[in-house]
Amino acid sequence: MNITAALMTMIGFGSIIFIHEFGHYLAAKRVGVRVEKFYLGFDFWNLKLFKITYKNTEYGIGIFPLGGYVKLAGQEDFGKAQINGKPDEYTSKTVWQRIQILAAGVTFNFLSAFVFSALALYAGYELMSPEVGMVQKGSVAWQHGIKEGDIIKKYDYMPITSFTDIQTEVMLGGSDKNHRVLIERDGKEIEFILTPNENYLGLPSIGVMPADSLIIKAVANGSAAQKAGIKPQDIIDSINGVKINKWSELSPIINEIGREDKEITLKMFRAGEEKIFKFKPHKRKQGFLGIEVSLSNKISKQKENSLAKSVGIEADMVLLSIDGQNNIHKILKSKNEKTLYKLVLKDSFNEKIEVDYNGTLKQLSDELYFEIQSFPIKIAKVVPDSIAEIIGLKKGDMVQKITFEDEVIEKPTWSKMLMGISKHAGADIELVIKRGGEELTLNGKLKNERANEYVLGVRHDLKKLKNVDVKMALMWPFHMLRVTYKSMYSLISGQVSAKHISGPIGIVDVTYKMADYGLPYLLYLMAFISINLAFLNIMPLPVLDGGHILFCIIEGIKGSPVSENIMQKAQAVGMFLLLCLLMFATWNDITKQFYE
Repeated sequence: MNITAALMTMIGFGSIIFIHEFGHYLAAKRVGVRVEKFYLGFDFWNLKLFKITYKNTEYGIGIFPLGGYVKLAGQEDFGKAQINGKPDEYTSKTVWQRIQILAAGVTFNFLSAFVFSALALYAGYELMSPEVGMVQKGSVAWQHGIKEGDIIKKYDYMPITSFTDIQTEVMLGGSDKNHRVLIERDGKEIEFILTPNENYLGLPSIGVMPADSLIIKAVANGSAAQKAGIKPQDIIDSINGVKINKWSELSPIINEIGREDKEITLKMFRAGEEKIFKFKPHKRKQGFLGIEVSLSNKISKQKENSLAKSVGIEADMVLLSIDGQNNIHKILKSKNEKTLYKLVLKDSFNEKIEVDYNGTLKQLSDELYFEIQSFPIKIAKVVPDSIAEIIGLKKGDMVQKITFEDEVIEKPTWSKMLMGISKHAGADIELVIKRGGEELTLNGKLKNERANEYVLGVRHDLKKLKNVDVKMALMWPFHMLRVTYKSMYSLISGQVSAKHISGPIGIVDVTYKMADYGLPYLLYLMAFISINLAFLNIMPLPVLDGGHILFCIIEGIKGSPVSENIMQKAQAVGMFLLLCLLMFATWNDITKQFYE
């Protein structure tokens, strides 16, 4: 564990709660309510590190370091308060004065989000560029012709500042209706109407990824790159004399060098100074089973406004042959530069049709998408001497279920299977398959590397947005508030599954990860959590500040306080609902930690 990150997490998470309570403290002092206790941290079981009494208020530091609390005279969140009718008690104050005290915590959280945002910018927080770095083949973005290098400007008329914005807008916009996407390409604006699909996590997606940079974000401990002296923020210029323009160009070069057991000569820049590093790439450490699945010849999707569509090729057609050859996917991978091909296809009525395609094979491959059968997965090839061969997998086997040491994948798709195998290097694996109508269970242990795949041992950064100013940073809290509102609406309306709700474990986990990335990211997250805390706490639910404010408003309208009996019952119901939500969110956190 990174001790610094853990400490930053504790301070960051605790300070948000402390700021909330400090708001209540100042407002109470302002209207003349006696503050009995004001603590940094919680003094559970009366355990504290420090205490001092000054002007009838006990100030202290509790043994539990997260957050803080304020105890006001004449106020009790649960149970019956000790009310003596003194003028400095909470209940002796007017409705408006009590509302001021209750609203102060939320107000301080909201205002602190602006402070955290400005501090995040000052500390070096950077936004991802809204440039499209990759378009997933077969996605709706691919179908409609969105390309690498396009700049996303608006989504449903909402201005897009960073790539995070487009990810958020797509996720919260839902996958059941059309959305307008405005992009900039070569100085011109183009509008697309897209209906997002659900990705493997069940979230709406249009299939675009952010643009990469050639800046090193992190270097793997013990890697050859680290031993050679490469550091974060170094910028890649060329490899073995080949100029590198984007990160995706590195992989084929590194794999070729690795397979030939040769040395890399990496030219980089560090703070403007040229640096040369020499070392050998190493094999990627990830799980490897040793199977291949074949693509069908059935066209699942094709690009709109493409040459393929213009000559009559449609989705659901089956591509039978190219120039008389029926090994479709092998032909499509060839580097033949010819530009005229005779294609034979079968349409949905089982009728054969012939078309002349006046383009290259690469162009044809880019315009058509052949989907792997999602379930069950049919094994097309078993790699010789692989774990798959050792445990007895054979061509034609249908994979029904996969079990790892800490994860079970029911009805696995190819993408879920690949992800599971990749992240469980060296782990035990159990596969339930069907072979000729018989169900079999096969067991083995995954290899800890993938054959013939080599890496530098570094993680690259994403392309950042230039010229982020204070004005933009001060707009972040308003954007965060809108995202929080839309998230709540999407959960209630069912557009986003409740399984994505996070509780304390998830929040602390994300906070720790952000702290590990560095102070700027932690400050930005603190701004976001502050906005969420303000939004949720102002909701009119008993036991929350919003619920107490609602009681005050009712009292102001009817001229007398809400009866103690009704208030206690409402608080009990509110507490029950909150505990249910907390338990559900905590269960989500646990399942994410252990089963994803």
